[in-house]
Amino acid sequence: MGAWSWGVGGNGGDRVFGNTLTKEDLWPVFRRGMELGLNLWDTAAVYGMGASETILGEFVDDCDRDDLYISTKFTPQIAKDVEHPIETMMDESLKRLHTDYVDLYWIHNPATWKDGQRKSSPS
Repeated sequence: MGAWSWGVGGNGGDRVFGNTLTKEDLWPVFRRGMELGLNLWDTAAVYGMGASETILGEFVDDCDRDDLYISTKFTPQIAKDVEHPIETMMDESLKRLHTDYVDLYWIHNPATWKDGQRKSSPS
């Protein structure tokens, strides 16, 4: 199940998808999905600028972590300018998701580098 439209803000569901779903609205969806065996939850740091991961993290607190799979993403365009941006973003995601691991971590909207500068599209 995708959680890309969860949360608010510049990249949140309210702006991108026009929904107005709150955490309270989403909880029954999460719970019912888990009951029906929909246990792969996909999110990203960029979705709602962390809001999607935060909401999912609160829901995960009520589950046996072994019963679900969490997929989240590294998004180069929002990465901090630090020595290890992938690790830094992963650590931030883990905190928001209330877990010490994710099952799938991938690159979201890959960026390329030219002359030491990050670019959002290949050249």
